[in-house]
Amino acid sequence: MKKWAKILLDALLSTAPVIVIVLILNLCKVAPFDNNMNLMFLFGSLLLFFGVALFSVGTENAMSKIGEIVGANMTKQKNFIGLILIVFLLGIFVTIAEPDLSVLASRLPIENYLFIALVGVGVGLFLVIGVIRILWQKSLKVWLLAFYALIFALAILVDESFVPLTFDSGGVTTGPVTVPFILALGVGIATTRAGKSSNADSFGLTAFCSIGPLLVVLIFGLFMRNLDMEVKTTEVLPFGEALFIAFKDQCINVSIAMAPIILFFFIYNAVFIRLPKKQILKIIVGLVYTYIGLVLFLTGVEGAFTPIADYVGTSLANGVLWMLLLISAVIGIVVVLCEPAVQVLVKQVEQVSDGMIKKSNMLIALAGGIGLAVMLSVIRIIYDFSIFYYVVPGYILALGLTFAVPDIYVGIAFDSGGVASGPMTSAFILPFTLGIAKALHPGDGQFLLTRAFGTVAMVAMMPLIVIQLLGLNATLEKQYNLRLARKLVAEKDDNQIIHFGA
Repeated sequence: MKKWAKILLDALLSTAPVIVIVLILNLCKVAPFDNNMNLMFLFGSLLLFFGVALFSVGTENAMSKIGEIVGANMTKQKNFIGLILIVFLLGIFVTIAEPDLSVLASRLPIENYLFIALVGVGVGLFLVIGVIRILWQKSLKVWLLAFYALIFALAILVDESFVPLTFDSGGVTTGPVTVPFILALGVGIATTRAGKSSNADSFGLTAFCSIGPLLVVLIFGLFMRNLDMEVKTTEVLPFGEALFIAFKDQCINVSIAMAPIILFFFIYNAVFIRLPKKQILKIIVGLVYTYIGLVLFLTGVEGAFTPIADYVGTSLANGVLWMLLLISAVIGIVVVLCEPAVQVLVKQVEQVSDGMIKKSNMLIALAGGIGLAVMLSVIRIIYDFSIFYYVVPGYILALGLTFAVPDIYVGIAFDSGGVASGPMTSAFILPFTLGIAKALHPGDGQFLLTRAFGTVAMVAMMPLIVIQLLGLNATLEKQYNLRLARKLVAEKDDNQIIHFGA
């Protein structure tokens, strides 16, 4: 009972902020709801709460366990080609299972399955590169610098309308299904080899899985020109019908999404691991919790919070500028706290770093960074300028900081970027900014592509900067404390007689 009480309390703390901010906007008549939207919001909030709680239990007992077990066992395999093939397939399977990728793909003027396939191949390839980096003990920061230089070189060559959604594709790749699995996979692989850097090497795989889609989609974009997007009006259905349709769709979508990774694990276990039946049973129960939690969570998001976010964005677009920017920042702050993958990340970070990086500090840093990212995205929509004005200096700063902070902070920061941009970002923040763009430029599909898209990319970029600044502050503080301690032990040129007691 105590364990479940803590789980429910954590779920309440993670979902309450976004529920409260929407409720305040409604009660203050900033974005007033009718009776249908009030009911939709109420039931959507309940589904969100119970979905996060069940998903949290499921990932702890299933997805994280599977990732760690498979990661630890893979490094024992002597067949290197077989290891590479397994990792590549894992990357594709977990990407197909990622719900926020499907949410983004459904909004793009590209065939859904083609886009998901491109992203899946990108994740598979770069998960392989990330695992090789850990096994060969290569520097994460050097690899990141090289790949991001290539990304920006390609981004200059593609059509401008393709750039924002390309950067968005890297952000949505890592969400509630991918993150627990890949983080645990990194921990499992890193702990099987000796070395002081194993904790630092536990992080970075998620960062590579965000880079892969960027490169693959950019290469695809070299052959695409003059994309245009159909501007769709968001129809608010009766709440019962909306939630039922969403529930039915998510039952099918989550089943299809989770099936490959589940099938892979049971085949891999039967051939290579052969876990005890009791442990298998625990994982099966965890998978059931994960499935139910994801279905409830995504039903609440798709059936209630997405149309509400679009409505709120449209309502605020023609209001007072300072209020729009303030509310945008607050929405960014509260939505990141609802991301299921963020909760998984901060827990694992605190465990792997032996408490050196506090969960609370990381949550505050992430929330502040995401709030700023959403506000900057809204400014870009209002004043109509390219996303390059943000991402070029932003990534220069992020990559520059990698040479000033310890490796563990670099890995955590670049992992956090993908983690922060999960299903709540795709299904709440993106519709919110699309609502603003549609209100300011009605009927202009090209404007939506070039200005409203890119918000997910901004959300993914800011943690790279703020987490490393957090690491830089911790490093400087540690150095200051060491210097202070040395001064207390001995003054300069002071001859001392030290007496040792019995």
